[in-house]
Amino acid sequence: MDFAQHAQEAGKQFLETDKATSIKIISHFDTDGLCACAILERALEKEGYNFTSQQVPHLDNEALVDLDEDIVFFLDLGANKIEEISKAVKGKAIVLDHHEGTASTDNVEHINPHVFDEHTSNIISGAGVTYFFTLGMNSDNRSLAKIALLGAVGDSQERDGFIEYNDMILKHALVQKRVSIGKRLRLYGINSRPLLKVLEYSTDVEIPGVTGSEQGAKQLLRDLNIFYSFKSRNGERPRLKKYYHLRDDEKERLNEHIMELKGNDESILANEYTFPDERRELKDIREYATIINACGRLGEYETALGCLKGDEEAQDKAVMNLRVYKNMLHEAITYVKEQKESFLQGEGYIIIDLEHMVRPSMVGIIASMLARNKEFPEGIIVSTLGRQNDEETKVSLRVSRDVKDKKLQELLGTVVTPFGADAGGHDNAAGAIIKTADKEAFISSLKDALEAK
Repeated sequence: MDFAQHAQEAGKQFLETDKATSIKIISHFDTDGLCACAILERALEKEGYNFTSQQVPHLDNEALVDLDEDIVFFLDLGANKIEEISKAVKGKAIVLDHHEGTASTDNVEHINPHVFDEHTSNIISGAGVTYFFTLGMNSDNRSLAKIALLGAVGDSQERDGFIEYNDMILKHALVQKRVSIGKRLRLYGINSRPLLKVLEYSTDVEIPGVTGSEQGAKQLLRDLNIFYSFKSRNGERPRLKKYYHLRDDEKERLNEHIMELKGNDESILANEYTFPDERRELKDIREYATIINACGRLGEYETALGCLKGDEEAQDKAVMNLRVYKNMLHEAITYVKEQKESFLQGEGYIIIDLEHMVRPSMVGIIASMLARNKEFPEGIIVSTLGRQNDEETKVSLRVSRDVKDKKLQELLGTVVTPFGADAGGHDNAAGAIIKTADKEAFISSLKDALEAK
């Protein structure tokens, strides 16, 4: 029996639960956690169960109180809190997670590939674990495979394709015709941003004379006889075109020209996963994942869940949330670049204390964006800190570019343990919550640990 079968068997056994059972869902608040919650909610609704749900940035003492329900689900979190969960729940807990953690207890059923002795990274997300669990409840839940894929993409598990259980989920979605696959240039925001801005801000694919230059982007399109805006009407300001507004021959000219400028380097091509039955802004899986993540970081959990369930009003609001989120990120990144020299840094690391400047939920994504920024050399470890509240400060670690085996969770865990905190995450991305009173001592310890690497 492999892990997918194990998770499905657990879902099948869950169906023996009486419909009158009180159920609570606690999920992580990022794209993966929200996708996991949407999958489980839809599966429970289909079977006639009643439930409540809650999203949290992490499992702390506040999240583990008043758990009087008969069954409490923990989605995309809880793997390293099994003992605390066991003490907190009055009934039974079911943990559906993919992070490293400990085994089940008498009252906590922990369904996790790590516990099942499968430790390869990127094989499955929290949403994927939840998907296989619900597949055991009802085979019709194969229709939810696309949401599980969305969770995997939100967790950065697509790297020139999916592997193992994620690939199995992809095949389910393909059979259901819920997703289609193609190839396109690695241009972020291709369906949501104006084409002019897509080209100007094309950092994943640096286009000579274009990236970073609005005039360069305009000239490129003029040279290709492609109009970047519609004609104005009644004196109104011309509306900028998006990629999908172009004719097929225009798309072909643009793609071929950029490929030529990049020496026909096929590494600038990415797999394109499209949801054919979704509205324009939600068709591209990466952009959809970003929209759900934006909702989570802004605390708009119900909007995200409604969007994932197909509610049109929620989808409208989710798309608007992305604009707000991007503006906030832009302000934070601009600040860091302007103040770069004032932050603590050394050989192979930089520590950025953002204090109250950003929402604590955005500390991790800012670290990720900075780590991908080519201002920093490959392999540098970027650490960001942000004030959670007067008592707590959030810490995130990321490694720049796609460097393997930095074991950041292990490193951060070693640093925070003396301060009574735990680190979560993966080898190339880790986070923790420390007491604000310990911040200066923590930074000193982190500096020593990073310099010793």
